[in-house]
Amino acid sequence: MFHPLMMGLMHLAMKMRVAVSTAIYRKALRLSRTALGDTTTGQVVNLISNDLGRFDRALIHFHFLWLGPLELLISSYFLYQQIGVASLYGIVILLLFLPIQTFLSRLTSRLRHQTALRTDQRVRMMNEIISGIQVIKMYTWEKPFGRLIERLRRSEMSSIRKVNYIRGTLLSFEITLSRIAIFVSLLGFVLMGGELTAERAFSVTAFYNILRRTVCKFFPSGMSQFAEMMVTLRRIKGFMMRSETEALYLKGGQTNKLFEGEPLVKLQSFQARWNHDHVEPVLENINISLSPPQLVAVIGPVGSGKSSLIQAILGELPGESGKLKVQGDISYASQEPWLFNASVRDNILFGLPMDKHRYRNVIRNCALERDFELLHGDRTFVGERGASLSGGQRARISLARAVYRQADTYLLDDPLSAVDTHVGRHLFEECMRGFLRDKLVILVTHQLQFLEHADLIVIMDKGKISAVGTYEEMLKSGQDFGKLLATEAQEMGDSNQEQVNAEGDSRNDKSTYSRQSSRVSRVSVTSVDSSTESILDNERQPAQESRSQGKIGLGIYGKYFSAGSGWLMVILVAFFCLGTQILASGGDYFLSYWVKNNDSSSSTDIYIFSGINAALVIFALLRTLLFFSMAMHSSTQLHNTMFQGVSRTALYFFHANPSGRILNRFAMDLGQVDEILPAVMLDCIQIFLTISGIIGVLCITNPWYLINTITMFLAFHFLRTFYLSTSRDLKRLEAIARSPMYSHFSATLNGLSTIRAMEAQDLLTKEYDNYQDIHSSGYYTFLSTNRAFGYYLDLFCVAYVISVTLMSYFNPPVDNPGQIGLVITQAMSMTGTVQWGMRQSAELENSMTSVERVLEYRHLEAEGEFESPDDKKPPMNWPQEGLISAEQLSLRYNPDPKADRVLKSLNFIIMPREKIGIVGRTGAGKSSLINALFRLSYNEGSLVIDNTDILGIGLHDLRSKISIIPQEPVLFSGTLRCNLDPFEQYADEKLWEALEEVHLKDEVSELPNGLESVVAEGGSNYSVGQRQLVCLARAILRENRILVMDEATANVDPQTDALIQSTIRRKFRDCTVLTIAHRLNTIIDSDRVMVLDAGTLVEFGSPFELLTQSWSKVFYGMVLQTGRSSFEHLLKLALEAHERRLLSQ
Repeated sequence: MFHPLMMGLMHLAMKMRVAVSTAIYRKALRLSRTALGDTTTGQVVNLISNDLGRFDRALIHFHFLWLGPLELLISSYFLYQQIGVASLYGIVILLLFLPIQTFLSRLTSRLRHQTALRTDQRVRMMNEIISGIQVIKMYTWEKPFGRLIERLRRSEMSSIRKVNYIRGTLLSFEITLSRIAIFVSLLGFVLMGGELTAERAFSVTAFYNILRRTVCKFFPSGMSQFAEMMVTLRRIKGFMMRSETEALYLKGGQTNKLFEGEPLVKLQSFQARWNHDHVEPVLENINISLSPPQLVAVIGPVGSGKSSLIQAILGELPGESGKLKVQGDISYASQEPWLFNASVRDNILFGLPMDKHRYRNVIRNCALERDFELLHGDRTFVGERGASLSGGQRARISLARAVYRQADTYLLDDPLSAVDTHVGRHLFEECMRGFLRDKLVILVTHQLQFLEHADLIVIMDKGKISAVGTYEEMLKSGQDFGKLLATEAQEMGDSNQEQVNAEGDSRNDKSTYSRQSSRVSRVSVTSVDSSTESILDNERQPAQESRSQGKIGLGIYGKYFSAGSGWLMVILVAFFCLGTQILASGGDYFLSYWVKNNDSSSSTDIYIFSGINAALVIFALLRTLLFFSMAMHSSTQLHNTMFQGVSRTALYFFHANPSGRILNRFAMDLGQVDEILPAVMLDCIQIFLTISGIIGVLCITNPWYLINTITMFLAFHFLRTFYLSTSRDLKRLEAIARSPMYSHFSATLNGLSTIRAMEAQDLLTKEYDNYQDIHSSGYYTFLSTNRAFGYYLDLFCVAYVISVTLMSYFNPPVDNPGQIGLVITQAMSMTGTVQWGMRQSAELENSMTSVERVLEYRHLEAEGEFESPDDKKPPMNWPQEGLISAEQLSLRYNPDPKADRVLKSLNFIIMPREKIGIVGRTGAGKSSLINALFRLSYNEGSLVIDNTDILGIGLHDLRSKISIIPQEPVLFSGTLRCNLDPFEQYADEKLWEALEEVHLKDEVSELPNGLESVVAEGGSNYSVGQRQLVCLARAILRENRILVMDEATANVDPQTDALIQSTIRRKFRDCTVLTIAHRLNTIIDSDRVMVLDAGTLVEFGSPFELLTQSWSKVFYGMVLQTGRSSFEHLLKLALEAHERRLLSQ
């Protein structure tokens, strides 16, 4: 009966877990932005992994909460009949133990809660580190982050250590408690003058053994599981009660032709703020009414509330006062493109049915045809967060998704900043003004050259609309921005400039190249236009997670123990474990001896019996405490080496493995190693020793018992090997089926506003439910094998007890009848124990797979020496000059030497203090050149800085000497101060100076905490432009001789851009500066320009020379595409810079 009951319970628990998990996912899709600000991805992943895992365990011992007291009553009655009043002493001891236990389990649940919060923090930090690993490597911040994680880990371990010590104490009571109860009852009985016979002594022992398991083990474990369950339910309830977005209720019905003239978007004196702590509202007094067909450009400086306006229209930003009316369908492209782990086509269709004609148009209008040729068709997997694509490709795919959806209003949040001018113009002309000409398009942009074609321009500043009007009206009113526009217009001279005729040719001669990091196999190229739908539907799948095969060797146990402590400690623990068991079995054996000598019961016997029991208690406690402290050391050590391994490995690893997979090891597997493994392992050791003790006692009384014992063990052994080979692989399968759920969840949280705007909630919920079903099927199979195993073990045990009883009946020991009692009670206590032991040993192997997975990451191949060897260490002030020269420099992203080169044998020399601009179409290898400079991937050939080949020196020495302002500005959660200076090298004045240089000083000083202000996860409480400025401040602080800017001013408005450029010219006058730019005006006054195309260097010279004397005219073509008037303006700037240079020489 027992096993089907357990199976039913576990199945029920699984159903509960799946139901709650789905509810959590559906809730996450409805979280408001404010609630999302308080929850982090790490926290939610922890809710789904660790907290929901409690459901699986909560019901197992739930029924003992009422069974326990019932058994106690029945047993007390029988005991009283045996030994009268003396029986009460033992029962009182068992009952006294309950309040202690209840107190301890209360304490455990409080500590659990604390641990959960601390684990949340650590997992959240890990999530940020994995997402921003490239930036961490470029800044050489591995050490401060390592310290930070170690600190979080230490505080987490201190909670876990307490929980484990409490668990250990409870475990040691298991072995001692019933023995003490027996001892007290029998002692009382003898001292009160009762006569101790074998039959009495052993029936008492049998009853206490039955009680022991219920009262000491199942009842308390039921209570503590119930308490933990309550904590989990409270946490889930807290999450489910978070505020929800209004975005779902805003969507007005379909627009029919009746609204033609009516506004689709209307805001009246609208005011809003992200959360109520903000003093200033992000939007105030917004009055605007927009109706189709028109193209509305929203411009304004960094942080002026442009994105907030879009979020308000989407309904993500709740209004405090005023009216907001939105009608018709909305489509949205976010500022930071959000892609999920699927093929490019799925990313664009996003759950909509395929309309081939429209799809082709969209692809053409979003300039994706060329990329599809390079990517081998649209079936390519993009990897998590679009890891395998360049920034421009991600932006265009995100735009294509927005445009493919049939809607009335299109909200495009700065889609043009990540692409180069040529593609930008194509997108603007073909897509926004062509394809969407009958719709209402609201475009946030910093690209002023497009404004004259907009029907309406909205200028925002500090959350208010400072002007609305057409291009002509703006020119007349003397707006501050108007001035910028006016200068722009004069350059544009004849404003009806001829359409760029170069566009056609340039598209053919410029091949681009896309990064191919997480592509695994290449299937035949299918261009989108081929009318035959791709025949090869086996989509390119991302790399699968590796699964280790076979048994867990002894080596892994060795590594686990030696990770945290020396051999002396291991030997000490072994000694105490053995001692405990010898004392326990000795006590049992002594009882039968005492019964035999009962007539001459002397006080010495009583003293010996008391001594044995006292020593037992001391040994049992010492054993558990020592064991757990050893396990905790191992756990801490394993985490630190694993973090070291992951943070020092090459970037390729992070492209090939989605973050959910890496997080799974830091959350789930470490949770197993911290909390479940030590208890299970100690349990196993205890059970193994108990069984050895029982067999020892049996065989001393009658050596013939060896025969049936050996038979039984052979049967067990075969059963166990049979079971383990199945269950081990099932468990691994189940663990791997778990990762996609987490990856999917974290991707969803990152793209919430896009998902809601596109109304794709159902699609993603289906996807998530599908991942859950796959996981459940693995889990259910695992459960049923587990139960069947237990059932057969129990059958064998019953057979064994029967055989032992029969043998003692036919072949009784002559001189000592007490021994029969001893034998039968021992054999009976064995039944449950063996089954539980087999079960735990299997559980132990399964938990050891977690150790194995952690060890795998510990031995990841490092990307290179972190510190330089002493003989090669560059001097402190290296590089003094900043001379960079490359010979036959090639770069590949893949460790495999046969992989494609992304840069192909470049040769160039950059003189000290030169300002170099690097240009080329999207994916031409501009960012790859920076990768080569930082040695983030695999370099071939030589790259020499100031006579030192960078391949010879440590990565830390190299990277700390080059400043970088990366393409995607990354901030980490913490204070603003740690984001600027994690090593704490600089004084506050220095930090304030740097902030002043980047024009953030006023904004930061207005915050209540100044430099100590909190930065949210991923810096989401700062606008993208402000994050870019913080990155610039970091570079100013470092004062290195070489500065690299990757698209540094893509997300800021032209005014801030001009300020930044002047700051850079002033602060970095004596440095070598490399700038990758899409806006040509930022690099037109550089000393020289490097033009890359498909990974080769096509032109290298001063901008003026390239525009006038170059024969290949690649750069000339690029400048020409910005428009005729702008071409003349840029040529003039280049000429001035050229003359200045000649004069200075």
